[in-house]
Amino acid sequence: MNNRMTKLFIISSIFSLSMCMAQTTREINNKRHDVRSKYQEGDFSTLENQIIGWKDNVSNKYVEVYLTLWHAKIKFCLGEIKEAIDLRNSLKTMTKDYEEILFHDLFSELIDNCEIDDCICKKGKLTNYSNENLDLISDENLSKNFFNLNLFIKKNENNSEDFDFLFYRIKRPRDVFDRITDATVKTQLFFPEKSKSQIKYVADESRIKEYELNHSFKNRLNNLNKEYPLVFNHIYTDNPKAYTTGIYNYIPKRFTSGRGTNVVEGYVLVGRSRYFFKAKKFERDKKTKKIPIIWDKDWELHDHTNKEKIRLRIHEDYVSWLEIELNDEGYSSVNDLKKGRLVVDNESEILSNEKWGEDVVKENFGTKEIELNLNGTNKIPGEEEIKEIKVKLTEDFEEDDKKLNRSYKYLISAILLNICLAAL
Repeated sequence: MNNRMTKLFIISSIFSLSMCMAQTTREINNKRHDVRSKYQEGDFSTLENQIIGWKDNVSNKYVEVYLTLWHAKIKFCLGEIKEAIDLRNSLKTMTKDYEEILFHDLFSELIDNCEIDDCICKKGKLTNYSNENLDLISDENLSKNFFNLNLFIKKNENNSEDFDFLFYRIKRPRDVFDRITDATVKTQLFFPEKSKSQIKYVADESRIKEYELNHSFKNRLNNLNKEYPLVFNHIYTDNPKAYTTGIYNYIPKRFTSGRGTNVVEGYVLVGRSRYFFKAKKFERDKKTKKIPIIWDKDWELHDHTNKEKIRLRIHEDYVSWLEIELNDEGYSSVNDLKKGRLVVDNESEILSNEKWGEDVVKENFGTKEIELNLNGTNKIPGEEEIKEIKVKLTEDFEEDDKKLNRSYKYLISAILLNICLAAL
């Protein structure tokens, strides 16, 4: 009797599992049919809104991963490259570091060689559809097809490769204002006129990537060719102590110009000056093109205000005594906070007399700066928005404080009060 019950249980389990797999495949196929028609028409904005609506109501995790795959592709075709990369990276969090539902990156070679039955590659039959992958959003292909234009303040004509010799270093995020008009200095990117031929879908595997690239290039150029304030708010990766503009990232390397397809050329209008640039398509190792701009005597720098971030500057002697708690997650020392949440500047900087007056006159000291991301714009995928920040002194402070001048207590209170006021 027991053997019979065991057999029935096994058969029932296998049947239920098969039904679940069939249901998953059926749901993905239904979405696939709706997605592909809009995709082939090039109606990516409508398709994105549709996918967002589906994702808000989906209960099957396999379907959610499938829709995220397509959401990333649509963002890429719309020329919103950073958003496409964020969606690609979010798949790792959604699948617990590729340990369930999806067991690898969604690149065609890994999809074709996947042998895991529980992977969405198998359940969603991704191998049957040559465009259901994220090949074009791989780091290798992004480097091959796009480059960045960074603006820096010119310092020297010398051919030296030393950054600090060629450019003035802006140490923290700054806006550029015209002191005469009290308005932000504007910048805009221009390219030679291109042919405006319609991009048509062709049901040919060898031309599918071309279809997506052409849409991405066209939409990316449209997104870039707008007027933006000149803001140095982007950390330059080759020199992390320097800030540059983050406006002109992911510029297409390939499009037809007056001199052929191997050259990308144009100019940047900054204030009243034009700066010409030319980049060769085959310079794959050079992901960044540096543009030195001349400082106008009527410009001035203001600290950049970003309501999505809060910056704390802490007296160097208090760093080891301060603990911070985010969203009731438990207190951590300043140095142990999660790096995905913030930027810590380990280089102490002397406070200015202009801002702190008598406190600085009494004694010179350094400060440590930390920057917290308050919402989802720059945080790592899966983390919640920061809605509450608490700061306290450790138990060790009272004993160690006897060694310090009492004026420091006043100063740290002034700094924290300034932080609260700045966040309002």
